[in-house]
Amino acid sequence: MKISLLVSDFSRNCLGRVYILAKMLESEFEVEVIGPLFGQKIWPPCDTDEVLYKPVYSTPVFPHFFKGMKKIENLITGDIIYASKPWFTSFGVGILAKLKRKRPLILDIDDWELGWFLPFRYRKMASLSLKTIFEANGFLSTYFLDRVTFLANGVTVASTFLQKRFGGEYIPHARDTEFLDPLKYGGEKVKSELGVKDEKIIMFLGSPKLHKGIEDLFYAIRGLERKDVKLLIIGASNGYPLKNHISQDIKQFVIIRGMVPFMRVPEYLACADVVVIPQKNVPSNMGQIPAKLFDAMAMAKPIVGTNISDMPGILQDCGFIVEPNNPEDLARKIDYIFKNPGEAEEMGKKGRERCIEKYSFRVVGERLTNYIQQVI
Repeated sequence: MKISLLVSDFSRNCLGRVYILAKMLESEFEVEVIGPLFGQKIWPPCDTDEVLYKPVYSTPVFPHFFKGMKKIENLITGDIIYASKPWFTSFGVGILAKLKRKRPLILDIDDWELGWFLPFRYRKMASLSLKTIFEANGFLSTYFLDRVTFLANGVTVASTFLQKRFGGEYIPHARDTEFLDPLKYGGEKVKSELGVKDEKIIMFLGSPKLHKGIEDLFYAIRGLERKDVKLLIIGASNGYPLKNHISQDIKQFVIIRGMVPFMRVPEYLACADVVVIPQKNVPSNMGQIPAKLFDAMAMAKPIVGTNISDMPGILQDCGFIVEPNNPEDLARKIDYIFKNPGEAEEMGKKGRERCIEKYSFRVVGERLTNYIQQVI
């Protein structure tokens, strides 16, 4: 049996969730990933030649996208259609393919997309609706598809918030815990590449954007008042001017690197003394669980997360939680970890045990396969 996974854009980080779904499903199904490519290249971390990709060069505006939409629909050869995100460029294409081909459609939701629009006031939202009316994944199309998820034969979600809102089967982000094994990697190579010797490494892994709390992390670095630390940011893209947000007094403590392939993630994590996930308390984060949380858990790293979404439950007894939007609290917790290395190491070990038990490819993949069998 074959599954056609539909991604909303091959060139963005939305491919990350699709890549993981494909890796979990390939042991039981033949898998292909199909969708538009709006940028110049496939999102680098997932450009690994492990999964069959069928990108279609297209433009994310109407009416131009309709031409690409037809090409995408023609490439679908699966017995099951599995669309990622309630966006027009994936779920919209999936609905069309379901109607034309009479095949079951499953929708995966890993984010509350309307949460991105909630900060806008009604007048500005109306203006935004008009401004994005021709965008394939603009506000109006997203609002409509958020309301018609029942058109899918089944739904999978990445957090309990999303499950309460959309129903469906809870399929958290998962990781290959055999590949992400701290016993297989040492951090010396990466430290040498970075020019780091005895400093403590605080790592931020992922897209360093404002809603991810990156500025709170900068304030926390200043609040630590330590000269023996380096903040290593992995995942910065050329399109986001991160350096503009770094004040002159902490620049010497910050190392910025671009996106790295998934295959090199454990090498970088191996050199970290603590991994920080400082999500802010904003609507767009209510249903979001950063996938990099599970990378750090699998690699047995001490983790500091914020009291947002499912993070407190995931890290209960195996990580450290602080309140969001509180860089002082964040700094205190990082300092506590540095001063209590034995406790931090024990937390990391418990985190890996939980990742193997609840968030490994084996466990989550079996749940996903069983759910798909139920749907069809």
